[in-house]
Amino acid sequence: MKYLLVGLVLVALYIVMARRKVADRSPEPLWIGMVGVKGTADQTFTSEGTVSVHGEIWKATSRRGIVHKGAKVRVVAIRPGLVLEVEAEDSAGT
Repeated sequence: MKYLLVGLVLVALYIVMARRKVADRSPEPLWIGMVGVKGTADQTFTSEGTVSVHGEIWKATSRRGIVHKGAKVRVVAIRPGLVLEVEAEDSAGT
């Protein structure tokens, strides 16, 4: 009987600790893993425009020169306001 009571207490403590651990984790924003992801320019732009990445349209700025409509781009940074900084694949050396 004594061992059963100790076992139940240990199981209860384990459950409480496991729930606390799960509750302490905050979800990661989806845009965190965007750097390095490839997309396509929706329009020709030199400084600001839009690109499609993973089927979503994002505001973007060009790191180097002109980006032509339909060009393959790579995300190199995330700017304030969830603006992607991109560079065209041919200017990235790939």
